[in-house]
Amino acid sequence: MKVDLLLLENQLPFVVLQQIFPQAFPPARQHNEFPSLLELTFNYFAYYNTREIGYDNVGIIEHFTDMHRIFSLPNIDRLPGRSDRGEREIHLHTATELVEAGLELKVDDSISCLFDLQFEKRCSKGFLKFPRFKVDGATEILFRNLLALEQCHYPHEAYVTDYIRILELLINTGKDVDLLVKNGIMTIGLGDNNAVADLFNSLLKNITPINFIVNHLDLYKDLKEFHDNRRNRWRESLKRDYCSTPCHFLASFAVFVLLLFSATQIVLSILNLRKKK
Repeated sequence: MKVDLLLLENQLPFVVLQQIFPQAFPPARQHNEFPSLLELTFNYFAYYNTREIGYDNVGIIEHFTDMHRIFSLPNIDRLPGRSDRGEREIHLHTATELVEAGLELKVDDSISCLFDLQFEKRCSKGFLKFPRFKVDGATEILFRNLLALEQCHYPHEAYVTDYIRILELLINTGKDVDLLVKNGIMTIGLGDNNAVADLFNSLLKNITPINFIVNHLDLYKDLKEFHDNRRNRWRESLKRDYCSTPCHFLASFAVFVLLLFSATQIVLSILNLRKKK
């Protein structure tokens, strides 16, 4: 029922609902103290209000879908601007590739905003911090409605769309999803890891890309710079080619031991030859 009320096609202007709401009470009781429609709405959809926004501080709500989007955003004074640098299509390495290069994926419970991904670098180590999120049977429906809302009414403030674009780039296969799950970032109530990967890879089909918001563009550049670091690329190649599975690791270790043994034999033979002379 809650999901149905959040569908974009089911919306009525909230101002109209507010005008109709008092008619639900008998005239003799209309002046008594009843919770306002806005307060009742916030209580009913409290599950989606992860930032615990007060109904008296929300500003203008167009309808229920718009309210759900507001729940996903940071405070209005923290909303970043959109980049004017012209980047519409970017190519970000997957979560697996970034982890192989040494990036650590971490959940940060202090992040309550949906799209607020944070990159942190300490010395040579990199950390990508996520808020927790759950993928279940309603996720695709809710995301598609938010995407449609932003495409129609917020094309230059498409913050949720940007967030999904970042996830789509990070998630390519079930292996990428598995990394998010193992690090406590994502919980799944929908099929398996491959089904979740397919979901995020399909959400932005037929969506016209526009310039990234500044925060996400900077995040992309930070991650690309981290991955393209020569030492991190060498680490990624080593993990991918020699340590990707237990069998690969054992085979690589066996080859290393064999080479070490051979080198030792050569050194001992040279030393013996010198002694004989």
